[in-house]
Amino acid sequence: METTEARKPQVRRQNPLTFYLRTLLYMFMAVVMRVVAFLPLGALLLFPEGSYWRWAALLCPILLIFFILPLRFSFAQALVQPTRERRFSFDKATSVQNYGEKLAESLLHALHLFLWGIPLWATLGAGYYFYQSVDVITLTKALNDLGANAVSICYAVANFFIGIFNGQQLVPAGGLMEGLYVVGALLALDALILLWGVVRNSAYRYIWALATYLQKNPHAEARRRLRGRRWKQFWVAVLNLVLWVPALLIVFTTFKSMLSDLSNALFAFVTTRQLSLPEMTGALNPIIFAFLV
Repeated sequence: METTEARKPQVRRQNPLTFYLRTLLYMFMAVVMRVVAFLPLGALLLFPEGSYWRWAALLCPILLIFFILPLRFSFAQALVQPTRERRFSFDKATSVQNYGEKLAESLLHALHLFLWGIPLWATLGAGYYFYQSVDVITLTKALNDLGANAVSICYAVANFFIGIFNGQQLVPAGGLMEGLYVVGALLALDALILLWGVVRNSAYRYIWALATYLQKNPHAEARRRLRGRRWKQFWVAVLNLVLWVPALLIVFTTFKSMLSDLSNALFAFVTTRQLSLPEMTGALNPIIFAFLV
């Protein structure tokens, strides 16, 4: 009597180049999907105010929430590889299996990022309130006083140490531009807080994919893996930033020549409340190249 032995399923492995190219192809697909999700916003430009067709713009947040966000967790499932496997599957990267759980987890992830951004949202909200409620003269005077006070505080601290060594005292002379610098510095600090929140939460979808594969509780697994490992996360974020450097250099060199024009446009916006951006068509191709690469 013939007997057959149960064979273990063979692990399907792609060579590294194939794995990379398939992943890169999916990234282009993801970019296209995001472009499609933002296309409904064009209704706000194509149709006049009062037209019912402008309501089509609501399709943008609907597509982002119910289509793009859950697919981020499907992509994580495609990247998190079981033992001894190296195979990027388009089916898994676009899968809607466990859609409800992926949607709930993506909304929870978005809520966490929103909470980290509260300082930035509060600063932007306060700026919008003052912009709408305060006249130009009062707003300009407030920025001028803010700049003068900030420079006075900085110079007072500097003069204290200069006085110890009998150096020449500095005379504060802050004004409108210094006030704008203070506002910019505050926005930068708020953005850094949000960025750190992004770093702290960026690994969650991959931990969720691994925990789901191992049949563990994703939230407990995330707490276990992230607790006390802030420095490791920080260095991973630094590594990601290094990988971004070529694209960031293109963006920086492209906008460097326009920096003075942008500063003048910002100053004109504060004083006249009319935004007139400089000609930026020459920067379009380098920015698109940097975005894709």
